[in-house]
Amino acid sequence: MNNFNGESSNGITEKNVERIKIMARLAIYDKTFGEDDKKANDLYYRDYVYRKNFNYRLAFLLGYIMMAIFYIVATFLDPSIDLYNFDFMQFGINLSIGAGIMLLAATLIGSLASSSDYKRIKYRLKGYFSLMNELERLDQTRGGLRSKRPEGLQPQNKQRKEIKERANTTRSPRDSNKHR
Repeated sequence: MNNFNGESSNGITEKNVERIKIMARLAIYDKTFGEDDKKANDLYYRDYVYRKNFNYRLAFLLGYIMMAIFYIVATFLDPSIDLYNFDFMQFGINLSIGAGIMLLAATLIGSLASSSDYKRIKYRLKGYFSLMNELERLDQTRGGLRSKRPEGLQPQNKQRKEIKERANTTRSPRDSNKHR
């Protein structure tokens, strides 16, 4: 039962219940996505995509090398092939063309996958920051202690300001002509 000042009979207010719900959601986020999202949040979009794309290319290339080794072994173990008249140059060119096509496909797939990952991370962080702002608003209206943001995560406005400052200081002359 609630009495007139918004407290239930056990002393828990609706604001406290709301605070607990928000804090639980924040804790779940920190436990599931927090560390990875914090690392990605420290990178620019292009840097994040480049790093992830490098991993995709490397994985595809290692897979292609393994398949090429099996293909080479199978080709040379075939008794119908005359190794004295075999065109090794054309064989190497065909393998190289296959590697180039495979790396192009890995680049496209990696770019699409890491781009969507980055957008998903930013969407989750936006929700995280809105929950933090809601928690701060509840703390301010309550007159209680203000919550402190975890290290590495800052409000969006402050973060945008830092990104703009970094972008202005790290641009090369070539890049500054491009944006005019």
